[in-house]
Amino acid sequence: MPTIVLPGDVISAPWLGQKKKKILGNGLVCAPDGTIRSNVAGILHETESSVYVESNETRYLPKSGDLVLGTVIGQSGDFFRVDVGGPQAALLSFLSFEGATKRNRPQLRVGSLVYGQIVMASKNVEPELSCVDNDGRAEGMGIMKEPGLVVQLPLSYARRLLRPDDRLLKLIGAKFKCELVIGMNGQVMIIGTPQTVSAIHQILEKCEETFESNYDKLVESVSSGQKMEED
Repeated sequence: MPTIVLPGDVISAPWLGQKKKKILGNGLVCAPDGTIRSNVAGILHETESSVYVESNETRYLPKSGDLVLGTVIGQSGDFFRVDVGGPQAALLSFLSFEGATKRNRPQLRVGSLVYGQIVMASKNVEPELSCVDNDGRAEGMGIMKEPGLVVQLPLSYARRLLRPDDRLLKLIGAKFKCELVIGMNGQVMIIGTPQTVSAIHQILEKCEETFESNYDKLVESVSSGQKMEED
C-alpha cells in the first residue's frame, strides 16, 4: 500500500539512522528538531539512493540536487540567468561547465537550453545552477546543442517518468531511436527526427491521462502509425 503523507508529517523509515544515507528529494525537509518531515501532501516514494513525495504541485520550487532543464534569459556579470520555471531565475556561473576557464567561456546566448543541477536553493535568494558534478565533470549536463522539442509536463508526471520502476521510457526506447532529457522541473526535451519527436510527444500526452496497463497498446499504436507514414 502506498504511504500518503500530509504537510508536517514526520517520516519514519527503516533506513533512518543507517550508515547508508539517502538523498531527501521533493517534498521532504529536515526540521530543526532533527526529524524529517513532509512539506507537501502526496505519496511517499523510496529508491535505493533517495526518498521523495510525489505531489500535485503546479509551480516548481527549486531544491538542491534537482536536475533541471532551463532557458538562458540574460547575463549578470559572470553569471547567466536561467529560467527553470521557479519563482526566481537560477544563477549559472560561466565556470560551472566542464573545461570552462576565464579564457574559455561557454558559448551561451539568450534562448540557449541548458541541463544542470540545482546546487543551492533557499527561499530568500536566487537558486544556483551548475553543469558539472563535484569532480568537475559534465556527466550529461551542459548546453543542449542537438535540435529537439521542449515540452512542459506536470511536475508529478515528469517525476514519475524518472522513477526506476516506470515502464513508459523503456517502451519508448524499444520502439524509437531518440533521446529524452527530463528535468525535475517538468521540462522535457525530445531529440530525434521530426517524425519521431512528434510521435513521442503524442505518447507523452496520451499516457498522462491513462493507466499504466494501457502503455503497451498505446505505444504500439503510435509506433505503427509512424511506420505507415514513413512507408
